[in-house]
Amino acid sequence: MGPEIVRFWLCARGKGLFWFAPCPTLTDTVASLYQRARSPFWWIEHVDAAGARRQESTKLRYAVASESRKAHQLRDELTARERAQSSGGGTSKEAWERWVPRFLEQRYGGSPLTHQRALAAWRNLEAFLRAHEVVVPRQLTRQQIRDFIGWRSISQPEAGTHKAAKNTALLEIKFLGIIMHEALESGFCAHNPCLKLGISRDQAKRKPKITPKEHLLITRALKGEPEWMRISYEIAWEQGCRFSETCLPTSDVDLARNTIRFRTKGRKESVTEFPLSPRLRPLFERLRREKRKATFEMPAMPGKAWWFFFRRIGMAHLCFHCTRVSFISRCYENGIPREMVMRLAGHTSTAAHEIYPRLESSGDLLQEMRKLM
Repeated sequence: MGPEIVRFWLCARGKGLFWFAPCPTLTDTVASLYQRARSPFWWIEHVDAAGARRQESTKLRYAVASESRKAHQLRDELTARERAQSSGGGTSKEAWERWVPRFLEQRYGGSPLTHQRALAAWRNLEAFLRAHEVVVPRQLTRQQIRDFIGWRSISQPEAGTHKAAKNTALLEIKFLGIIMHEALESGFCAHNPCLKLGISRDQAKRKPKITPKEHLLITRALKGEPEWMRISYEIAWEQGCRFSETCLPTSDVDLARNTIRFRTKGRKESVTEFPLSPRLRPLFERLRREKRKATFEMPAMPGKAWWFFFRRIGMAHLCFHCTRVSFISRCYENGIPREMVMRLAGHTSTAAHEIYPRLESSGDLLQEMRKLM
Protein backbone atom coordinates (compact mmCIF):
# COMPACT_ATOMS: atom_id res chain seq x y z
CA MET A 1 0.00 0.00 0.00
CA GLY A 2 1.38 3.40 -0.91
CA PRO A 3 2.02 6.15 1.61
CA GLU A 4 -1.07 7.83 3.05
CA ILE A 5 -1.70 11.40 2.11
CA VAL A 6 -2.30 13.55 5.19
CA ARG A 7 -3.72 17.08 4.95
CA PHE A 8 -3.32 19.85 7.51
CA TRP A 9 -5.37 22.98 8.12
CA LEU A 10 -3.50 26.24 7.60
CA CYS A 11 -4.70 29.40 9.25
CA ALA A 12 -3.26 32.87 8.94
CA ARG A 13 -2.61 34.64 12.22
CA GLY A 14 -0.60 37.80 12.23
CA LYS A 15 2.34 37.30 9.88
CA GLY A 16 2.69 33.57 10.32
CA LEU A 17 0.87 30.39 9.36
CA PHE A 18 -0.12 27.74 11.89
CA TRP A 19 -1.38 24.22 11.35
CA PHE A 20 -3.65 22.42 13.75
CA ALA A 21 -5.31 19.03 14.00
CA PRO A 22 -4.85 16.84 10.91
CA CYS A 23 -7.86 16.41 8.65
CA PRO A 24 -9.05 13.02 7.54
CA THR A 25 -7.01 11.16 4.97
CA LEU A 26 -8.53 10.95 1.59
CA THR A 27 -9.55 7.34 2.22
CA ASP A 28 -10.53 7.46 5.91
CA THR A 29 -13.99 8.20 7.29
CA VAL A 30 -13.50 10.26 10.40
CA ALA A 31 -14.68 13.62 11.71
CA SER A 32 -11.97 16.06 12.73
CA LEU A 33 -11.67 19.15 14.91
CA TYR A 34 -9.66 22.22 13.98
CA GLN A 35 -9.29 25.90 14.85
CA ARG A 36 -9.72 28.96 12.70
CA ALA A 37 -7.97 32.26 12.95
CA ARG A 38 -9.87 34.91 14.92
CA SER A 39 -12.44 32.33 16.08
CA PRO A 40 -12.61 31.21 19.74
CA PHE A 41 -14.52 28.04 18.82
CA TRP A 42 -13.60 24.56 17.75
CA TRP A 43 -14.59 23.88 14.15
CA ILE A 44 -15.44 20.45 12.82
CA GLU A 45 -15.35 18.77 9.44
CA HIS A 46 -17.61 15.79 8.93
CA VAL A 47 -19.88 14.00 6.49
CA ASP A 48 -23.58 14.62 7.13
CA ALA A 49 -26.43 12.11 6.79
CA ALA A 50 -26.86 13.01 3.10
CA GLY A 51 -23.21 12.17 2.39
CA ALA A 52 -22.05 15.78 1.94
CA ARG A 53 -18.88 16.98 3.62
CA ARG A 54 -19.50 19.93 5.92
CA GLN A 55 -17.31 22.35 7.83
CA GLU A 56 -18.96 24.29 10.66
CA SER A 57 -18.42 25.81 14.08
CA THR A 58 -19.23 23.68 17.11
CA LYS A 59 -19.93 26.85 19.17
CA LEU A 60 -17.68 25.23 21.81
CA ARG A 61 -14.65 27.28 22.93
CA TYR A 62 -11.24 25.62 22.80
CA ALA A 63 -9.97 27.78 25.69
CA VAL A 64 -12.57 26.24 28.04
CA ALA A 65 -11.66 22.70 29.12
CA SER A 66 -15.25 21.51 29.64
CA GLU A 67 -16.29 22.78 26.21
CA SER A 68 -13.26 21.20 24.59
CA ARG A 69 -14.27 17.85 26.08
CA LYS A 70 -17.73 18.27 24.59
CA ALA A 71 -16.20 19.12 21.21
CA HIS A 72 -14.13 15.93 21.29
CA GLN A 73 -17.20 13.92 22.30
CA LEU A 74 -19.08 15.41 19.35
CA ARG A 75 -16.20 14.45 17.03
CA ASP A 76 -16.27 10.88 18.33
CA GLU A 77 -20.04 10.62 17.84
CA LEU A 78 -19.85 11.93 14.29
CA THR A 79 -16.93 9.64 13.51
CA ALA A 80 -18.90 6.61 14.70
CA ARG A 81 -21.85 7.67 12.58
CA GLU A 82 -19.72 8.22 9.47
CA ARG A 83 -18.00 4.86 9.77
CA ALA A 84 -21.33 3.10 10.24
CA GLN A 85 -22.75 4.86 7.19
CA SER A 86 -19.75 4.06 5.00
CA SER A 87 -19.93 0.38 5.98
CA GLY A 88 -23.71 0.14 5.51
CA GLY A 89 -24.04 -0.60 9.21
CA GLY A 90 -26.58 0.20 11.91
CA THR A 91 -26.70 3.99 11.62
CA SER A 92 -27.97 3.96 8.03
CA LYS A 93 -30.97 1.83 8.91
CA GLU A 94 -31.53 3.79 12.13
CA ALA A 95 -31.65 7.17 10.36
CA TRP A 96 -35.02 8.84 10.92
CA GLU A 97 -35.92 9.06 7.24
CA ARG A 98 -35.42 5.33 6.78
CA TRP A 99 -38.21 4.24 9.10
CA VAL A 100 -40.29 7.06 10.67
CA PRO A 101 -42.57 7.83 7.66
CA ARG A 102 -43.36 4.12 7.25
CA PHE A 103 -44.03 3.76 10.98
CA LEU A 104 -46.45 6.72 11.00
CA GLU A 105 -48.24 5.35 7.93
CA GLN A 106 -48.64 1.93 9.52
CA ARG A 107 -49.77 3.33 12.88
CA TYR A 108 -52.14 6.06 11.69
CA GLY A 109 -53.02 4.99 8.13
CA GLY A 110 -56.54 4.01 9.18
CA SER A 111 -57.20 7.52 10.58
CA PRO A 112 -56.34 10.02 7.82
CA LEU A 113 -56.75 13.13 9.97
CA THR A 114 -54.59 11.78 12.79
CA HIS A 115 -52.04 10.64 10.23
CA GLN A 116 -52.01 14.14 8.76
CA ARG A 117 -51.47 15.68 12.21
CA ALA A 118 -48.67 13.20 12.94
CA LEU A 119 -46.93 14.03 9.66
CA ALA A 120 -47.25 17.78 10.33
CA ALA A 121 -45.72 17.29 13.79
CA TRP A 122 -42.96 15.14 12.33
CA ARG A 123 -42.06 17.82 9.74
CA ASN A 124 -41.35 20.27 12.57
CA LEU A 125 -39.55 17.67 14.68
CA GLU A 126 -37.45 16.58 11.72
CA ALA A 127 -36.45 20.20 11.02
CA PHE A 128 -35.28 20.57 14.64
CA LEU A 129 -33.38 17.28 14.58
CA ARG A 130 -31.72 18.21 11.30
CA ALA A 131 -30.71 21.63 12.64
CA HIS A 132 -29.17 19.99 15.71
CA GLU A 133 -27.43 17.18 13.79
CA VAL A 134 -29.46 14.45 15.49
CA VAL A 135 -29.58 11.88 12.71
CA VAL A 136 -30.43 8.74 14.71
CA PRO A 137 -32.57 8.13 17.82
CA ARG A 138 -29.67 7.16 20.08
CA GLN A 139 -28.21 10.68 19.68
CA LEU A 140 -31.32 12.38 21.07
CA THR A 141 -30.97 13.70 24.62
CA ARG A 142 -33.49 14.79 27.21
CA GLN A 143 -32.16 18.34 27.20
CA GLN A 144 -32.57 18.58 23.43
CA ILE A 145 -36.24 17.71 23.87
CA ARG A 146 -36.56 20.54 26.39
CA ASP A 147 -34.70 22.84 23.98
CA PHE A 148 -37.28 22.00 21.32
CA ILE A 149 -39.96 23.96 23.20
CA GLY A 150 -37.90 27.14 23.07
CA TRP A 151 -36.90 26.47 19.46
CA ARG A 152 -40.57 26.18 18.42
CA SER A 153 -41.44 29.46 20.16
CA ILE A 154 -39.39 31.33 17.54
CA SER A 155 -39.95 31.36 13.80
CA GLN A 156 -37.22 29.36 12.05
CA PRO A 157 -37.34 30.44 8.38
CA GLU A 158 -34.13 28.58 7.50
CA ALA A 159 -35.74 25.37 8.80
CA GLY A 160 -39.15 26.13 7.27
CA THR A 161 -41.08 26.29 10.56
CA HIS A 162 -43.35 28.97 12.00
CA LYS A 163 -43.58 30.17 15.58
CA ALA A 164 -45.75 27.90 17.72
CA ALA A 165 -47.20 28.01 21.22
CA LYS A 166 -45.90 25.87 24.06
CA ASN A 167 -48.92 23.55 23.95
CA THR A 168 -48.33 22.90 20.25
CA ALA A 169 -44.70 22.00 20.97
CA LEU A 170 -45.81 19.63 23.73
CA LEU A 171 -48.25 17.92 21.36
CA GLU A 172 -45.40 17.42 18.89
CA ILE A 173 -43.22 16.03 21.69
CA LYS A 174 -46.03 13.57 22.43
CA PHE A 175 -45.74 12.28 18.86
CA LEU A 176 -41.95 12.17 19.27
CA GLY A 177 -42.40 10.05 22.39
CA ILE A 178 -44.43 7.55 20.36
CA ILE A 179 -41.73 7.52 17.67
CA MET A 180 -38.98 7.05 20.27
CA HIS A 181 -40.88 4.16 21.85
CA GLU A 182 -40.81 2.44 18.47
CA ALA A 183 -37.09 3.21 18.20
CA LEU A 184 -36.54 1.66 21.63
CA GLU A 185 -38.47 -1.47 20.69
CA SER A 186 -36.48 -1.69 17.45
CA GLY A 187 -33.13 -1.47 19.26
CA PHE A 188 -32.29 1.95 17.81
CA CYS A 189 -31.77 3.53 21.26
CA ALA A 190 -31.25 2.50 24.87
CA HIS A 191 -34.04 4.59 26.43
CA ASN A 192 -36.87 6.99 25.62
CA PRO A 193 -35.86 10.52 26.73
CA CYS A 194 -39.41 11.84 26.12
CA LEU A 195 -40.87 10.07 29.16
CA LYS A 196 -41.89 11.91 32.34
CA LEU A 197 -40.59 15.34 31.37
CA GLY A 198 -42.85 16.95 33.95
CA ILE A 199 -43.66 19.91 31.68
CA SER A 200 -47.15 21.27 32.27
CA ARG A 201 -49.30 22.71 29.52
CA ASP A 202 -50.17 26.39 29.52
CA GLN A 203 -53.77 27.08 30.36
CA ALA A 204 -55.54 27.48 27.05
CA LYS A 205 -57.16 30.83 26.33
CA ARG A 206 -60.94 30.77 26.38
CA LYS A 207 -62.13 30.81 22.80
CA PRO A 208 -64.65 33.59 22.22
CA LYS A 209 -68.11 33.35 20.73
CA ILE A 210 -68.51 34.68 17.20
CA THR A 211 -70.89 37.64 17.30
CA PRO A 212 -73.68 38.02 14.69
CA LYS A 213 -71.79 40.93 13.10
CA GLU A 214 -68.58 38.88 12.90
CA HIS A 215 -70.49 35.93 11.45
CA LEU A 216 -71.87 38.15 8.69
CA LEU A 217 -68.40 39.49 7.86
CA ILE A 218 -66.92 35.98 7.87
CA THR A 219 -69.54 34.57 5.47
CA ARG A 220 -68.97 37.50 3.11
CA ALA A 221 -65.19 37.03 3.20
CA LEU A 222 -65.53 33.28 2.59
CA LYS A 223 -67.09 33.93 -0.83
CA GLY A 224 -63.57 34.62 -2.10
CA GLU A 225 -62.05 31.54 -0.46
CA PRO A 226 -61.87 27.86 -1.57
CA GLU A 227 -65.15 25.93 -1.48
CA TRP A 228 -63.97 23.56 1.29
CA MET A 229 -63.71 26.54 3.65
CA ARG A 230 -67.25 27.72 2.90
CA ILE A 231 -68.71 24.22 3.31
CA SER A 232 -66.85 23.39 6.53
CA TYR A 233 -67.77 26.73 8.13
CA GLU A 234 -71.45 26.40 7.21
CA ILE A 235 -71.71 22.87 8.62
CA ALA A 236 -69.84 23.76 11.81
CA TRP A 237 -71.89 26.92 12.36
CA GLU A 238 -75.22 25.11 12.00
CA GLN A 239 -74.31 21.80 13.71
CA GLY A 240 -71.69 22.88 16.26
CA CYS A 241 -69.34 20.08 15.21
CA ARG A 242 -65.55 20.04 15.05
CA PHE A 243 -63.66 20.81 11.84
CA SER A 244 -62.65 17.18 11.27
CA GLU A 245 -66.32 16.19 11.45
CA THR A 246 -67.35 18.59 8.68
CA CYS A 247 -65.50 16.44 6.13
CA LEU A 248 -67.90 13.51 5.92
CA PRO A 249 -69.40 11.15 3.33
CA THR A 250 -72.61 12.53 1.88
CA SER A 251 -74.10 9.09 2.54
CA ASP A 252 -73.94 9.96 6.27
CA VAL A 253 -76.74 12.49 5.69
CA ASP A 254 -80.29 11.13 5.54
CA LEU A 255 -82.49 13.85 4.07
CA ALA A 256 -85.61 11.72 4.44
CA ARG A 257 -85.09 11.31 8.19
CA ASN A 258 -83.37 14.71 8.65
CA THR A 259 -80.32 13.20 10.35
CA ILE A 260 -76.57 13.55 10.03
CA ARG A 261 -73.93 11.18 11.37
CA PHE A 262 -70.55 12.28 12.72
CA ARG A 263 -67.45 10.35 13.69
CA THR A 264 -67.06 12.19 16.97
CA LYS A 265 -63.92 12.75 19.02
CA GLY A 266 -62.75 9.60 20.77
CA ARG A 267 -65.15 7.44 18.72
CA LYS A 268 -63.67 7.56 15.23
CA GLU A 269 -64.46 3.92 14.53
CA SER A 270 -68.21 4.44 15.07
CA VAL A 271 -70.72 7.10 14.09
CA THR A 272 -73.16 9.09 16.19
CA GLU A 273 -76.45 10.35 14.77
CA PHE A 274 -77.64 13.93 15.23
CA PRO A 275 -80.61 15.91 13.93
CA LEU A 276 -79.79 17.75 10.72
CA SER A 277 -80.15 21.52 10.84
CA PRO A 278 -82.90 22.57 8.38
CA ARG A 279 -80.60 25.35 7.11
CA LEU A 280 -78.19 22.70 5.79
CA ARG A 281 -80.73 20.92 3.57
CA PRO A 282 -80.00 23.13 0.51
CA LEU A 283 -76.26 22.42 0.84
CA PHE A 284 -76.66 18.66 0.99
CA GLU A 285 -79.31 18.63 -1.73
CA ARG A 286 -76.82 20.40 -4.00
CA LEU A 287 -74.02 17.99 -3.09
CA ARG A 288 -76.35 15.09 -3.88
CA ARG A 289 -77.27 16.57 -7.27
CA GLU A 290 -73.57 16.97 -8.05
CA LYS A 291 -73.04 13.31 -7.04
CA ARG A 292 -70.45 14.26 -4.43
CA LYS A 293 -69.23 11.33 -2.37
CA ALA A 294 -67.96 13.64 0.39
CA THR A 295 -68.62 17.19 1.49
CA PHE A 296 -65.11 18.16 0.38
CA GLU A 297 -61.63 16.75 -0.05
CA MET A 298 -59.54 17.34 3.05
CA PRO A 299 -56.75 19.83 2.18
CA ALA A 300 -53.21 19.82 3.48
CA MET A 301 -52.77 21.81 6.71
CA PRO A 302 -56.33 23.18 6.99
CA GLY A 303 -55.61 24.63 10.44
CA LYS A 304 -52.96 26.91 8.96
CA ALA A 305 -55.37 28.02 6.22
CA TRP A 306 -57.95 29.06 8.81
CA TRP A 307 -55.25 30.74 10.92
CA PHE A 308 -54.23 32.93 7.97
CA PHE A 309 -57.86 33.56 6.99
CA PHE A 310 -58.90 35.04 10.35
CA ARG A 311 -55.82 37.25 10.41
CA ARG A 312 -56.38 38.35 6.85
CA ILE A 313 -59.89 39.62 7.68
CA GLY A 314 -58.78 41.31 10.91
CA MET A 315 -60.20 38.75 13.36
CA ALA A 316 -57.03 37.22 14.78
CA HIS A 317 -58.82 36.58 18.09
CA LEU A 318 -60.98 33.93 16.40
CA CYS A 319 -60.30 30.38 15.22
CA PHE A 320 -62.43 27.72 13.54
CA HIS A 321 -63.32 26.04 16.85
CA CYS A 322 -65.11 29.26 17.85
CA THR A 323 -67.99 28.00 15.70
CA ARG A 324 -68.55 25.22 18.25
CA VAL A 325 -68.40 27.69 21.13
CA SER A 326 -70.91 29.88 19.31
CA PHE A 327 -73.31 27.00 18.61
CA ILE A 328 -73.39 25.86 22.24
CA SER A 329 -73.81 29.44 23.45
CA ARG A 330 -76.70 30.04 21.03
CA CYS A 331 -78.40 26.89 22.28
CA TYR A 332 -78.39 28.18 25.85
CA GLU A 333 -79.43 31.68 24.79
CA ASN A 334 -82.48 30.11 23.13
CA GLY A 335 -83.48 28.28 26.30
CA ILE A 336 -82.47 24.73 25.36
CA PRO A 337 -81.85 22.65 28.53
CA ARG A 338 -78.30 21.57 29.31
CA GLU A 339 -79.00 17.86 28.81
CA MET A 340 -80.27 18.55 25.29
CA VAL A 341 -77.38 20.90 24.50
CA MET A 342 -74.89 18.23 25.55
CA ARG A 343 -76.58 15.72 23.27
CA LEU A 344 -76.55 18.18 20.35
CA ALA A 345 -72.85 18.89 20.94
CA GLY A 346 -71.95 15.22 21.41
CA HIS A 347 -70.60 15.82 24.91
CA THR A 348 -70.66 13.00 27.45
CA SER A 349 -68.59 14.83 30.08
CA THR A 350 -70.15 17.70 32.03
CA ALA A 351 -66.69 19.05 32.90
CA ALA A 352 -65.71 19.22 29.22
CA HIS A 353 -69.06 20.75 28.27
CA GLU A 354 -69.02 23.56 30.82
CA ILE A 355 -65.99 25.30 29.30
CA TYR A 356 -67.96 26.16 26.15
CA PRO A 357 -70.93 28.44 26.94
CA ARG A 358 -70.32 32.19 26.52
CA LEU A 359 -73.55 33.79 27.69
CA GLU A 360 -74.27 37.47 27.30
CA SER A 361 -75.71 37.72 30.80
CA SER A 362 -76.50 35.54 33.76
CA GLY A 363 -80.14 36.61 33.83
CA ASP A 364 -81.53 33.35 32.50
CA LEU A 365 -79.41 31.32 34.88
CA LEU A 366 -80.53 33.39 37.85
CA GLN A 367 -84.13 32.85 36.82
CA GLU A 368 -83.56 29.09 36.81
CA MET A 369 -81.83 29.29 40.20
CA ARG A 370 -84.85 31.07 41.72
CA LYS A 371 -86.88 27.96 41.02
CA LEU A 372 -84.87 26.23 43.74
CA MET A 373 -85.94 28.74 46.39
